[in-house]
Amino acid sequence: MKVSDEQLTKLRALHGQATAGADEATFRHDLARLLLRYKTVGGSGFHASLGGGAFAVLRSCLGCSAECFASPLNARTAPFCSAFVDVDAPFGSLGSFLATSPTEGSYEANPPFVPALIEQMAAHMRRLLEAAERKGKPLLFGVVVGASAALRRHAAWRALRQVAASAFGRAEWLFPLHEHGYTEGHAHIMRGGTRESKRMSSCDTAVFVWATSAAAAQWPATAEVEALLRRAMKATIPRKIKQKATKANREAHAAKKRRKGRPREG
Repeated sequence: MKVSDEQLTKLRALHGQATAGADEATFRHDLARLLLRYKTVGGSGFHASLGGGAFAVLRSCLGCSAECFASPLNARTAPFCSAFVDVDAPFGSLGSFLATSPTEGSYEANPPFVPALIEQMAAHMRRLLEAAERKGKPLLFGVVVGASAALRRHAAWRALRQVAASAFGRAEWLFPLHEHGYTEGHAHIMRGGTRESKRMSSCDTAVFVWATSAAAAQWPATAEVEALLRRAMKATIPRKIKQKATKANREAHAAKKRRKGRPREG
């Protein structure tokens, strides 16, 4: 089992907050259980997450202060919701989001791109929004999902679109495949100091903003927010990919100029 120095420091801090400063032996025991679980279920295939810049935009502009789908290895703040409360709780997890019932606040949701889970999430969020609206509470969800061709054929996509078309739908932004990236899911075992390990997205990404009336007034999903988020997600494209794209663009431009400069026949 591996973990970077940066992740070790973060996990130690999360553990101290959640367990009221447990001793080193307890921390190492809980850390071993955590790493074993995630190595067993996925190894390096943990779902990727938004980059720090995108989280900063969602937090500062839309108030998103907690994550509905995270793990101790990729969570930005605590508390958060995650899949394995038995090993995640000592690091600040509240358990499965589907088992929680927040009545107010603003939350980021970047679930694993599993259609059945996304469908359940959409139904749960709608119930929560309806309950919060009746009470006049501010409740907002910033939902980030992979808009792949497979998902768009699934009932999960219809469930997302139904909430987006309801009174709670405040914004829907599509990020084309080539215009954004993510943070590597196995960044906790990668070297690189404090720099994030970036990767290209494997498909288009859709971002939905769903909010009650009170939340929409408190955290408006404006065109400015969209522009800031697009810039932040574009910054998560790996540098090598950017360089290749730039080189390809230059070559295409040069070829176009050469074609224009050729004398016409006849």
